Amino acid sequence: MVFRFPAPRWVALVAALFLSASCHAQKTCPWMNAATAAGFLGGPVTSAVLPAGKDSQDATCDFVSQHAKGQSTLKIVVATMGHPRQQFESYARQCGTNAVPLKAIGNEAIECAADTSSGRSVRVIGRVRNRAFVVTVNNLLSDGVAASQNEQMEKTRHVAEQVSEALY
Repeated sequence: MVFRFPAPRWVALVAALFLSASCHAQKTCPWMNAATAAGFLGGPVTSAVLPAGKDSQDATCDFVSQHAKGQSTLKIVVATMGHPRQQFESYARQCGTNAVPLKAIGNEAIECAADTSSGRSVRVIGRVRNRAFVVTVNNLLSDGVAASQNEQMEKTRHVAEQVSEALY
């Protein structure tokens, strides 16, 4: 029995296909996968992960779920801070005077909500050691209708808990 190696051009073609597929693989969010985000947003999601900051561990994860009434979005931003106590204040200012302190999420966390022209937005801003995180949810649906502000706040806190646990 004679064993034949594939022709060199076939080897090159297979290698090229494999390398191009692996180079175009989509980055995944380190703190939440698309399936969990889809469950949270109530439908299939598209996602994007972008670097956010100088540290390679920092990223922004965007999840979007399209539905008949528009779209629901979940955004998770994690950034490393050189001076956590001072720099966290600039993150906290994103909530303005609406900030409500939260317990048991990271080292410290606050929450705020706003109704804007584009819908309801809830944000949790927190810190785990020297890493700040911001979880923002816009226009969350519940059973096909807009979620109440309390329901959207509760679900946003749940995502923030998951992010802070992943950062420990």
